[in-house]
Amino acid sequence: LVGLILILIGFLLDSRAKKVMQKHATSPEFRNGVQALCSNDVFEFSRNPIYVAGTLIFSGFAVLINSFYVALSAAAWFS
Repeated sequence: LVGLILILIGFLLDSRAKKVMQKHATSPEFRNGVQALCSNDVFEFSRNPIYVAGTLIFSGFAVLINSFYVALSAAAWFS
């Protein structure tokens, strides 16, 4: 249950961050360049909430399958 909650929160955070970026007419893809600086909504709490969301999703999967190695790879991927 905890794993599913972490995954759900991660997907909701990712979705919200992308909507805020779209509202500011900028892209989450760094290759497209930055058009505006987002500093409100979920960006008030984290400089990059999309990375936080990814970490939550990875951690949720680690909890779901009870794997220390998945958790370790999540830490390595997002560090």
